[in-house]
Amino acid sequence: MNSYLIAYDVDTTTAVPKSPAQVYADIKEKIEAYPVHGQLTESCWLIRSAATHVAIRDSFMGIMRSSDRLLVLKSANVAAWYNLKSDTKWVNDNI
Repeated sequence: MNSYLIAYDVDTTTAVPKSPAQVYADIKEKIEAYPVHGQLTESCWLIRSAATHVAIRDSFMGIMRSSDRLLVLKSANVAAWYNLKSDTKWVNDNI
């Protein structure tokens, strides 16, 4: 399995075809469906998956609106951080 960073921006200025709150909820639900996942910042998560970065991105396309942004980045297992929402040991073990 590989580690992936998922980062997103939800456009809060439009509610078409669904509200920003619904988009946030749908993204969170999708990410939390991965058995190994952790929230790093408000809109940045780390997951572990056997899927490719393209397959992961594509799985979000039914959620994202044309004005939202999404980044799926395969981890190189090297990182530095400060004050993440997830436990430091968990991040070290899963990055």
